[in-house]
Amino acid sequence: SMALVESIPLHIKYKDNETFGIPLEQVWKHLLFIATSRVEVASFYWTLTGEDINVNSSSDIPGRDIFK
Repeated sequence: SMALVESIPLHIKYKDNETFGIPLEQVWKHLLFIATSRVEVASFYWTLTGEDINVNSSSDIPGRDIFK
């Protein structure tokens, strides 16, 4: 399975008729659920927690949940 995703900044307000992709956290959980041996990621840059970029924010809670 493959998923093409884009993270969307928090607190973005959408118009009623806007369409947007699946939340990144949901895609991660699905890929990990269906994986039989490994998950390969092709990415320019990403972080699931704020630690590597010295950010302390509750916005990384979904990423921390992925590591559980």
